[in-house]
Amino acid sequence: MGNTQITLPDWKKQILQEKGYVDKEVIVGIRAEDIYPVCEGTALPEIELAEMEATIKAVDVLGSDKKLHLSIGDATIDALVRTYAPVQIGDSVLLKIAVNQIHLFDSETQLAIVH
Repeated sequence: MGNTQITLPDWKKQILQEKGYVDKEVIVGIRAEDIYPVCEGTALPEIELAEMEATIKAVDVLGSDKKLHLSIGDATIDALVRTYAPVQIGDSVLLKIAVNQIHLFDSETQLAIVH
């Protein structure tokens, strides 16, 4: 994502290697609910999490949640936080990413490589 690197779980690395994707560009996908901005009131699950910094570009209030539109270098992603989380446009936020939930796609065909 941008120039940020995420260390994938070994089983995902193995699939990429077996399918010939070593040193090839792939598309990374992750659902907003699998990205955990670290701020007041955020509960973190007991799973393997990678860290990265992001900047909040926009905030949408969706009932009990806020959808954060974030930038990481030249990449953009969305994440969800509870409505009471004290976040504002322009804030820098630490993200925890559920690496087992990362989906990888072929950059040419856009077909799934590994879920």
